[in-house]
Amino acid sequence: MTTASIPPLRLETFGIQLGGRSVAFYEEPLKLRAGGESHWYVDVRTGLDNGISMSQAGKFIVEAARTRQLAYKVVSAIGVGGHAVMAATIPHLDKGTTISFAVDKHEMDEQGMDQYGLHADIENKRVWVLDDTATTGDSLFTLIDMVRACGGIVEDADVAVDRSGGVVSEAMRGAGVKFHALFEFSEETGLLVPASSI
Repeated sequence: MTTASIPPLRLETFGIQLGGRSVAFYEEPLKLRAGGESHWYVDVRTGLDNGISMSQAGKFIVEAARTRQLAYKVVSAIGVGGHAVMAATIPHLDKGTTISFAVDKHEMDEQGMDQYGLHADIENKRVWVLDDTATTGDSLFTLIDMVRACGGIVEDADVAVDRSGGVVSEAMRGAGVKFHALFEFSEETGLLVPASSI
């Protein structure tokens, strides 16, 4: 089945499918990077492990941006999950969009990558930053700092799933960035709840 022949899904249906592949419940609570504990393990990268779900995620993220009339020249992401989400958007982006993979020092150390930085000319260009999941927002803030240090303009950040309970959105607002998510993760139910108006 090609991506052109993928039957259309509603965002709610896609959330159920993505959650079914991304969310697991554990009797013993897990420590969260953001602090605190949860019985829920959320790994959106696992949920996007096939071409159909990747394409659906990319399509929904780009549709949500178009609904907001987001203007950008460059799309950028950092980390394995961010790169996966950005790759998913590529078939759905406007022609002429520049793709900028970012590599930070952590990735260089963990994965043996040897080319630190952003790999595109972004000076004076509007850069739309993406990630798979927001728990603390650390990856997004690292990317935003990298983009701004290279002269790029960042006003919008999108993720597939926001697990922060609104913390990342508030922090982004303080940095002058509008934060958007396709889904919010519910700690009570373990479900991905649509957060986008598409």
